[in-house]
Amino acid sequence: PTREEIANYINFLIANQFHDIAYYAWLQFLPPEQMAVAGFVFNSGFELPLSGMPFDWTLPRPLEATVEIARVPGEDGNRALRIEFGSGRVQLGAIQQRLLLGVGSYRLKGRLRGEVVGRRGMRLTVSCATTTNAKIAETPMFIGRLKDWRDFDLAFTVPQDCASQVLRIVHDARFSAEQFLTGLVWYDDISIARDGN
Repeated sequence: PTREEIANYINFLIANQFHDIAYYAWLQFLPPEQMAVAGFVFNSGFELPLSGMPFDWTLPRPLEATVEIARVPGEDGNRALRIEFGSGRVQLGAIQQRLLLGVGSYRLKGRLRGEVVGRRGMRLTVSCATTTNAKIAETPMFIGRLKDWRDFDLAFTVPQDCASQVLRIVHDARFSAEQFLTGLVWYDDISIARDGN
């Protein structure tokens, strides 16, 4: 099957609440070298080409912003997610990845750097993608300036009624007046692991 046919099949399964089958069907079509490094977050370092599949990162076509995977200047070929904002009202869209986490405790980790100027900044969120759409994790808002990489680390719990989840990187604007911002932010090494505490 073509990549488009696989994506259509997986999206059909997700739409009909067959989250486990969708995830394992996606795994079956991964090349062996990608299967070996697939974790709770796939392509966590943004080193692989994007596949367009729900369990990989999907990038939007935003207004007044550029979202891309790019080489980090001065880091010997390291690639990361780069988000650059224009000077108008930003409508970022959904930078996201579908997850399949079981019930239990987890830690969301990663790192970021950049400069964001505006009334509201950037967050990572994890939400239930099934019946409730409830937000179950949310990093502190990033606004301001970070010249060097800074790690973030957040504990969260997946509840019983949350069979599938969505990890998102969002501009946390609550209404249109808060959509104005400028700057540039990088994200890298975004991962989720079981919390042993």
